[in-house]
Amino acid sequence: MKLVTVLSVLAGSLIVAGQVRAERTSTRLTPEKTSDHLYSFTIKVERLKTIDRGDLVEIHVTVKTKNAGAHIAKPHRSGKLEVFNGKESISSCDVQPTGREEELSFSFNVAVKYAEKSRFIFAETDPSQAEFGQGFYYWFYLKDFVESAVGADPEKKDRTIGKEPAYKTKDPRYCQLVFGPRAAGSVFFGGAILPAPPPFGPRAARSVWLVIDGEDLYVDRNGNGDLTEEGDRVTRKPLFQGGGFEVPEL
Repeated sequence: MKLVTVLSVLAGSLIVAGQVRAERTSTRLTPEKTSDHLYSFTIKVERLKTIDRGDLVEIHVTVKTKNAGAHIAKPHRSGKLEVFNGKESISSCDVQPTGREEELSFSFNVAVKYAEKSRFIFAETDPSQAEFGQGFYYWFYLKDFVESAVGADPEKKDRTIGKEPAYKTKDPRYCQLVFGPRAAGSVFFGGAILPAPPPFGPRAARSVWLVIDGEDLYVDRNGNGDLTEEGDRVTRKPLFQGGGFEVPEL
């Protein structure tokens, strides 16, 4: 009788253990949440620019294993990229990892215009139960990390001025300077954006408006959008002094 009881207990333990291994969990990663008790993720984004394919981002995902005893025995670890244009599926492909099991790296390129709904999925699965899809799944929308890394496009930056003076001329000329690593020298002048190098780094820190009104130049020196403040108006120098405008340091 005791033997039967022991066997029953062991059988019950195996069933419970089997149920734990058969679980399927899905965890969304965000810039604020990139780890749990099983894995730690490092996600880096670099912005590229090509003439024929438009803006691209190169994404690098590093996955570090934690708490070795909590993983599936002899797991299969894989990466998958799903690309969407809105609700339309464009492509789905496996991303081959490099490195060792304790620290795997995945790298891939994708067009910025597809980042909104496209996602990367990392999975730890049990090869013996592949048909059931059991395992630990981690995924993230590309846009979450693309936006936090490269910021908003300078071409879509706000073009409004908070407060303007009463101009003397009927046709003042406007120029907006965008400063910061993300801006990469972007200049908005008279309704057009002048060519600038490919943007990298965090979003632009600040912008400064310039307005030429005849013999006066208004400079939003502190970048607050108010061109009526004291010191914002600069008068053109006489020709014998070289002409032009002398603007104090911004």
